[in-house]
Amino acid sequence: MTDKVNDARELFGDFSGHLLDQEFDLDLQNMVDKDNGVIFAFGRLDALEGENGDTMEFAANDAPLICSSHDGEQLHIVGGNYEAPDLEPIPIYAVEYSTYRDNKFEQYRHEFDRTDLPVLNFDLENDEMFFTDGRYTFTDRGIENS
Repeated sequence: MTDKVNDARELFGDFSGHLLDQEFDLDLQNMVDKDNGVIFAFGRLDALEGENGDTMEFAANDAPLICSSHDGEQLHIVGGNYEAPDLEPIPIYAVEYSTYRDNKFEQYRHEFDRTDLPVLNFDLENDEMFFTDGRYTFTDRGIENS
């Protein structure tokens, strides 16, 4: 597990311009253990846009956190106060998120490759949304199509 924690700290530091705190506090964009892996929050999720153009927007005080796995290969959405619009998986075209990067508040919009969209899934038991499929990675530059 230590290697995964170190990988997560390094990836977060490369993206944000500062290192993770030693405390594992999700509210402070730090890491949590997830099924023998490590995920870390890199921003606040502002909106999701489905392939059909439907948008799910989140108020800042109710917004979930957008998280990456330690290796950048899996995105998770954790926490927040929202109602899942449907329990069926939804192909996602774009995500919008806010984060602090290099000591500045910034907002990003990432559009996924339409030929290989990730699919948003709902896990109500664990209060989480997560992505499957799609070809993307989280890098020091944010979410990138691969």
